[in-house]
Amino acid sequence: MRGFPLLNLLATVLLLSAVLFPLVRGTTARLDAERAENRPAAAAPAAEDPKTPVIVTLRMVQKPEKILVGEPGQSVNPELEAHATLDLPMAENALEFPLRITWPEGTEHTMAEVRVEPDGLESRVINVWSEGRGVDETVRFEWTGKGTP
Repeated sequence: MRGFPLLNLLATVLLLSAVLFPLVRGTTARLDAERAENRPAAAAPAAEDPKTPVIVTLRMVQKPEKILVGEPGQSVNPELEAHATLDLPMAENALEFPLRITWPEGTEHTMAEVRVEPDGLESRVINVWSEGRGVDETVRFEWTGKGTP
């Protein structure tokens, strides 16, 4: 006995949809969950950036007269190699602060090496160059990849 072809097709479609429906529903539910995770969160109210303890080391070619680091301008001992531990704001895996160094009269075209070591992150180093008696600029350090807060 052969049966009716349209009935055989209908039975096959019902059997396949009974098997495939849970698979398709599970996959789309998982995709919806992944999309929800990847959506940016609602913007939080602007809060002050958290302060991070940072060891700042400054190495100069010539002895400076005055060194100010950070927003309120915390004074650092003016030596050829100066160290300070400061609480600086860390935002979006970046550290940014003003640096002011003044050298004695007659000092031109000198440089300072600035090394920062935030708590829990690798150290970063940059060189700042002076034109004239001093440096007055904002330095920025960035971290990417693993180990960033």
